[in-house]
Amino acid sequence: EVMAYVANAVMKDSKTQQKPAYGDIQGSEVGGDFVFQFPTHIVVNVPANKEGGINTGLKLQKGDQVTLHTSGIISYDSGNHFTNADGVLCSSQGQPLAHPQALKTMIWPHSDAYRTKTGDGIIGALIGWVDVYDENTAFHVGSDATFVIENDGVLHLAVNDAKGTYGDNQGEYQVSIHIGSK
Repeated sequence: EVMAYVANAVMKDSKTQQKPAYGDIQGSEVGGDFVFQFPTHIVVNVPANKEGGINTGLKLQKGDQVTLHTSGIISYDSGNHFTNADGVLCSSQGQPLAHPQALKTMIWPHSDAYRTKTGDGIIGALIGWVDVYDENTAFHVGSDATFVIENDGVLHLAVNDAKGTYGDNQGEYQVSIHIGSK
């Protein structure tokens, strides 16, 4: 009875992306066991106006390999200026802006933005950390990143901005997260 209920509820809630299976686990007692497999792929939205970012709910272990792909653009000042997840300044349609004299894409490193272990504090960039934010362990995610987890904990993601200035931000990034083993 429990399996019938769980199978129906999970398939309905996950839009059939997950299919619970029933059976005995080899080496255990007869009668069926419950095994809950941690999802290896999820999609989350990271709002630009949430200082401190979001807790993805993904509990990671040291050695897990995580791949993230990010899409979307956000505004860091009430819809006047925009960036992509790499922190590249862009138009409201996502077209990168280039410095007219140097002809290279523009970013805005800010002394009051949250830092990552590479030292960058780029406005609008997507950053992440495991467990508790620390600038020595936080990392730049950007539009695409693959890395191996260095410590156990829950994955957090945030749009970077100057501390205390998130109230006028608009939009969100959509982040596809895949967890594998090293």
